[in-house]
Amino acid sequence: MTTPFSLGTGTWYDFKAVVSGSTLELWVNGVKQLSTTDTSIGAGQAGLYAHRANAKFDDVKAVPIFGEDFESGYAAGWALTGGTWSVATDGTKVYNQSSTSAASAIAYAGQTSLQNYAVSAKVKADAFDSGGYAGVGIVARRVDSNNYYVFMYYKLTNTLKITKVSGGVATDLTSTTYSLGTGTWYDFKAVANGSTLELWVNGTKQLTTTDTAIASGQFGLYAHRANAKFDNVMQY
Repeated sequence: MTTPFSLGTGTWYDFKAVVSGSTLELWVNGVKQLSTTDTSIGAGQAGLYAHRANAKFDDVKAVPIFGEDFESGYAAGWALTGGTWSVATDGTKVYNQSSTSAASAIAYAGQTSLQNYAVSAKVKADAFDSGGYAGVGIVARRVDSNNYYVFMYYKLTNTLKITKVSGGVATDLTSTTYSLGTGTWYDFKAVANGSTLELWVNGTKQLTTTDTAIASGQFGLYAHRANAKFDNVMQY
């Protein structure tokens, strides 16, 4: 998509790119110049671009669509399914699900219309149910309490896995062996882009698979029979 625009050399301009779901916008000097839609690329990095041009850039900001660090002491905007959730202090403010008996406890946010996105969070398991049937992770494309994808660590088998919950029935799509210790923070990231699903931990892609059962939905934090803490949640 294009539109005529006169840009002079030697003059600073304020550019802003907005990516929200399938919507793409270009703003210049506070005015929206272009808007279109595309679904081919669901997630990625931000950057600066110069094509055969001597160009300068300054005051660069990349802002997630949603960000939450719980430093307000509140968890406004989060809805809950199961568990015992509260804002707690662990160096900084965090969101804590404290029950090791609560199954599939989820704190979720966002719109059910969200399609292609990534969601990341710092995740720490302080304790698991003694039987080992427990896990922690991130939820994506949550339609309701019976339909979503969960990107998680599962204690019993010491594995990372991507699981589809459809009609209340859980099906593991892919898994890999992984050692996750209690009391340690891990950076989890889930990517849902079209039919592609990815789980990243500490900056490394651990799992990728494809599934078409759930096309859109909310994002969330997941604790299954685990006392777990979450922080620095971002959706982008």
